Amino acid sequence: MWAYHSHVDNPTEFAAGLVGGIIVTGKGMTKSATDVRPKDVDREFFLMFAIMDENLSPFIGANIAANAPGANPEDPDFFESNLKHGINGLIFNNVPKLEMVQGERVRWYIFGMGDQNDVHTPHFHAQTVIDHGRRVDSILLIPAQWRVVDMIPDNVGTWALHCHINGHHRDGMFAEYTVKSNQPVATSSQQITPTVPPNGSASVVASLLLMALIVLLF
Repeated sequence: MWAYHSHVDNPTEFAAGLVGGIIVTGKGMTKSATDVRPKDVDREFFLMFAIMDENLSPFIGANIAANAPGANPEDPDFFESNLKHGINGLIFNNVPKLEMVQGERVRWYIFGMGDQNDVHTPHFHAQTVIDHGRRVDSILLIPAQWRVVDMIPDNVGTWALHCHINGHHRDGMFAEYTVKSNQPVATSSQQITPTVPPNGSASVVASLLLMALIVLLF
């Protein structure tokens, strides 16, 4: 896994979103000649943890004019409000749905970017991942560091995924991921037929239940 970003004016262009990831699959490890996804993986997700400083964005002037015409760029509170603690540039659980099925082989490509404030600890609720041979639920990232971790989810439900640094979590660096059951769901058209004990033993069962009830009463 590699990151791409511009070095013409790195801080400014990074703040504008000019950043992403490149996944290189090893020779002989692709699903086919035309499908370059890894053959030992069922599903892949890419996550970037970073504080995007929109004060540096070349679009800050246009954003102020369109959305906050009375804002003062020199106001410390306004400056702080433009520090977006995000995952893939999105904050407060706005990352598009991260969905998988119980028992699938899931690969997460995770990396950090930014400056000295961008030390992050991505944390998965309810599941674990394999990171360099260790089974963990949290990963440590610093800027320009990459992690490729694998998961086989076994807990069905919707779970939190966030940076475990309190201030980053508080300021919006969190998302959710959903693990769907691999069991078929019964439809309303499917009827459940009660099982009747063979050879008339239903009356025996009823008699035993009645005797148990009498014992409980007395």
